[in-house]
Amino acid sequence: MRLLLPFYLLLTPFAAFAGSDLLDKPAPAFDLPRLTEGRVTSAELRGKPVVLVIGTTQEAAPLCREWMVTLEERFRGSDKKVFQVAVLDNPWYLPKFAVKKKLRTFVPEHGYPLVLIEWKTAFGEAYGIERDDIPRVVVIDRKGIVRAWYVGAMNPSTLGDVLSDVAAL
Repeated sequence: MRLLLPFYLLLTPFAAFAGSDLLDKPAPAFDLPRLTEGRVTSAELRGKPVVLVIGTTQEAAPLCREWMVTLEERFRGSDKKVFQVAVLDNPWYLPKFAVKKKLRTFVPEHGYPLVLIEWKTAFGEAYGIERDDIPRVVVIDRKGIVRAWYVGAMNPSTLGDVLSDVAAL
């Protein structure tokens, strides 16, 4: 059954599963390093609508990239912030520079500053992210409240839903 679940989710229009218990609640705080230099914190984003595209595996990376690039292009120049969060289960024997180099292959260069890295800290657990091949899209309002939670690949219908949710903020 576990092997069929990711396949099933990709066939469904969109789903709301783990993490949806955060809806209408404060988003868990975070402080994550960028793929490039610096860090991004939830505190510094307060007052701005935020979209987090979250993935945990290499297989999810192309789907997350599609979400992140599409949403970033759509909201470029606005006060809405879009980030892709790579939740990594970094084995001790892989140096961080090698992992970052691999991540760069999944993201267009102009998107590097929009990629945040979660090095097996509390972010994944706080947001209820399971390790699978399915992207999550989390919409957070100006007050830091989770207003929408999507699970799955982008399609025209769900893209429209996400754009509507973010535009309403």
